[in-house]
Amino acid sequence: MYDSKEALPKPSGTIIQEVGNAQNRIPYYSPSVMHLAAKHGIDLRAVKGSGLYGRITRKDVLDLIRQREAGKIPADSGSLMKAAEADLGSSSQPGFHNPQVPSGNPAATMLIEADVTNLVQLLRGMEETFWQKERVKLSQVPFYLKAIVNGLKEYPAMNAVWESGMIAIKKDIHITITADSGVTSLIEHADGMSIAGFAFKLGRQAANGRRNDVPQPAAVAGGTFAFQAAGPSGPVIAHPAMQEPQSALLFIGTVVQRPVIKNDMIGGRFIVNLCLSTNHHMHDPPVCVSFLNSVKHTLENYDMNTLIY
Repeated sequence: MYDSKEALPKPSGTIIQEVGNAQNRIPYYSPSVMHLAAKHGIDLRAVKGSGLYGRITRKDVLDLIRQREAGKIPADSGSLMKAAEADLGSSSQPGFHNPQVPSGNPAATMLIEADVTNLVQLLRGMEETFWQKERVKLSQVPFYLKAIVNGLKEYPAMNAVWESGMIAIKKDIHITITADSGVTSLIEHADGMSIAGFAFKLGRQAANGRRNDVPQPAAVAGGTFAFQAAGPSGPVIAHPAMQEPQSALLFIGTVVQRPVIKNDMIGGRFIVNLCLSTNHHMHDPPVCVSFLNSVKHTLENYDMNTLIY
């Protein structure tokens, strides 16, 4: 199904896999297939599609994985090309060319709640000590960022951008943050930072923002995932607009206290809404829901034993 005569473009730092439409008989890769292939390091050009017009389905990819695990085919069968990895570097996971994804970031939003009571109590117990020790303010945002990073590591397909007409799933996590003031900044290599590290970075960026020293266009262009948090008097729900090349933005609303039934008892709990806006042509809803639940799980399980350094 793949025409080997067509040269594959090679944007810097991205391994790509090209697809087309029924006219050139190159199968279209759905987001769920791309996520599965990225997770298992599979070159989709090595997979024979059983769907309509040779389209590759999740079953085709799962069958290949099972055959490799059972030893029925070589262990490296269907693996990403080592030569391409060596040529392009390891800064990105597989990206995918999908001409059927239009520009303009057609957005869909989904929302779930998270109980951050433990996080609120944790902050009350350590924010003054942290300030006295580090002279840096510790807020909920570094904890939010750590939860996002954990979710992106668990579901790498969410860490994707629209790049040169292709869906590029990135290995490195660079988070674009929009503050209440409208200032946009970038945290590069967020996957290697601790909660305290996020606090230090945000403190420096806040100082730069007050000096109008933040290159906002570069921050948007360099980000692989976008994040926005409401301030104390901000909204509890929002449908924030994304900017290309990013394909997903998580908005976390203001923390509110309200009565909640837990363990058959009514008590006051601190609740936030996690609002995820995505380009629905690039992300499968089940993957988005799983990502949101991963972030929710991390937020709800912070406690006094959480390591911040």
